[in-house]
Amino acid sequence: MKTFSVIVAEDHNIVRAGIVNIINSSGEFFVVGEAANGLDLIEKFKSFKPDIIISDINMKKMNGLTAIHKILEIDPNAKVLFLSVHSDTRTINLAKTNGAWGYLHKSCFQGELIRALKCIVNGDKYFSEAEEKDAFELNQSNEPTNNFSFLDEEYIFEDEREENILRLIADCKSSKEIAAILNTSQKTIERIRSLLMERFNLRSHTELVRFAVLFVVKYPKK
Repeated sequence: MKTFSVIVAEDHNIVRAGIVNIINSSGEFFVVGEAANGLDLIEKFKSFKPDIIISDINMKKMNGLTAIHKILEIDPNAKVLFLSVHSDTRTINLAKTNGAWGYLHKSCFQGELIRALKCIVNGDKYFSEAEEKDAFELNQSNEPTNNFSFLDEEYIFEDEREENILRLIADCKSSKEIAAILNTSQKTIERIRSLLMERFNLRSHTELVRFAVLFVVKYPKK
């Protein structure tokens, strides 16, 4: 199994230690460097050139947004997942405009953190907090939205294959990868993906991934 290198930037030692432990326990990601502030992050990035960066936003000496902006000047292909206590639209938009590949609130589940990392290294962006904020704002304006409330109810799949596909989507597998794993055609996988989106009123590929992740977190495989 291929593993991916990570730098963790967080100014609270005990929080950083917890994140590092989660990453190193995943079996797919490993921490090559730790930083306590933005300046340190830039230097660690130059030394290790990781596959992905996990960064807080508010840090001493230099904040995460400024640090990532400077890192992208060094390497435009650098990928960062912001992990923050903030969930307001302004901060999320700042993260996006500063080149973030993903954004999670620090209250997220461990499993969601790892799945977000998987999405990012596979080339997909992951902004769960942004989606939740968008959903809230749509609801405030009385426009239709999907808050996945049915996840609170027990759900039985019509076809066991549907659940298997949903769980693989949560791991950010492409239709081609899922087809190979399940020994079926890519066309079949794409058809079932479309059926799942229609059934749950999902509006985009990103929303399908988000739903799949929340489903797996709530209903871990026995």
